[in-house]
Amino acid sequence: MIWKASFVIKNYIFESPMTINYKPFTSEIKYEILPNNKGTKVSIVFDTEVSKPPALQRRKALILLSAFKEISAPFIGEAFDTELVELIPASEKDRKEYDKIEVPDDLFFASKPKIVRRDIIEKIQKSFSEVLTSKPVISLEELPKYQSLVILRTMLRWYNRGLESKNLLDKFISLWVTFNVIYDSLWRRDHPKGKRPTHSDRILDCICRTLNEDECKQILEPYEFILPDQMPPYELIGTRQELDELIKSKDIKKIEANHKKFLDKEKQDLGFNKKDLLVYTYGLDFGKYWYTEDWISSLAQVLLHTYGVRNSVFHSGEIPLEEVPDSYQFWTIRNDILCKVNALLLVKILA
Repeated sequence: MIWKASFVIKNYIFESPMTINYKPFTSEIKYEILPNNKGTKVSIVFDTEVSKPPALQRRKALILLSAFKEISAPFIGEAFDTELVELIPASEKDRKEYDKIEVPDDLFFASKPKIVRRDIIEKIQKSFSEVLTSKPVISLEELPKYQSLVILRTMLRWYNRGLESKNLLDKFISLWVTFNVIYDSLWRRDHPKGKRPTHSDRILDCICRTLNEDECKQILEPYEFILPDQMPPYELIGTRQELDELIKSKDIKKIEANHKKFLDKEKQDLGFNKKDLLVYTYGLDFGKYWYTEDWISSLAQVLLHTYGVRNSVFHSGEIPLEEVPDSYQFWTIRNDILCKVNALLLVKILA
């Protein structure tokens, strides 16, 4: 029996309609995306078994909607706020045998939907066709391309899961898994015969080779007054006037030399080098890049520091909330940065 599921996207209005015909196996699946003045309606027509109540159909409709959301996620950079409003047999004859699913009106305040531009719609449509309508593998020559598609689908699935997660730590884990798969696959793609280096080196390679200055600056700009306090300090020696002049010079070699003087003084005064005793050694060079407005390297250092946080969460079972003044702000900022980095990288991969 042919079924039709209707969803509403409440937080986005597509600038123009879109139709996708998807044939994964024998039966065809049709997506119709129709904007209106309150949001966007997503209708999915598909073939499945009969049951009453239509639990199987509802489950399949949600799976098909997830496929559309996963492809759209990196282009939008935010989770779609969706709601199932109708699930009925597509034909008038079959419809009479089933009661419509009624959903009460939404009585809660909803923000005004944002616009999805036509060029983004075209990219979503193109990506959907390329990623999800691949043919079965029938030869060894086709295997590498198929494996790449499987990895890409994994990235998209985890990224969309991260967008939809409400818990800050769950969101962080999903977004980091996405980033982990991305930087590892980009390394394999760009260095097909090279031995895989450490995670730190692959993270640096991914950011420095893939993103540009403007993209990195836009990601960091909202947190220009917060990030320096969250990152490991890059301490210097001198009067306020001397330090201001040093930073104003944007001379990275002079800044590095002054930082070394600080470490040498610490070693002389305390009898040991404080840097040698650090257990958490990620993101230590953030300061010098931030002072010289090297936004690519600054973002790479933020992600290296986040990698250290990831190690604490994944391997030690520790959630380092005590290490930062405002843990909610810390996780929110890290999640936002990961979300934007993942979106940029996924869009570049899909392009």
